[in-house]
Amino acid sequence: LEAILKGLHILHTLKWRTRNDIVLQVEDALLASVREWFNFVIDRIPTHEKSQNGRMKNLTRITHLLMADIEEGRKQYATMFWENLNIDYVEIAYREFDQNLTLITKALIDKACDDMKPILFKEEEKDNVLKSSLTV
Repeated sequence: LEAILKGLHILHTLKWRTRNDIVLQVEDALLASVREWFNFVIDRIPTHEKSQNGRMKNLTRITHLLMADIEEGRKQYATMFWENLNIDYVEIAYREFDQNLTLITKALIDKACDDMKPILFKEEEKDNVLKSSLTV
């Protein structure tokens, strides 16, 4: 991969940045790869469980798996892509995963937050300071 990136860097430096620029094509290929991986993960881990707890558990598994993938990609590829083509591998992967995870988790997270009980303070506690004697 590093040799290919170095070769692409040489091609990139031989011409001005255009619509068909090597860097833009590599960025597009990276984005397509990240999307393909996301879809693969979503196909393997069900997101439409009947129970809220089941959905939360599976979405948490998906999130942890994708974050581990970003970390592994950072270790293996980030430096090569940055040094050879000034492409931020982690930023591309994170942005895509974040956008897609938000789409599939927002409704469940909003519902979980709506279901949370508010913290009630006792009347005698001045300034509503949090103490260990909270009533929930």
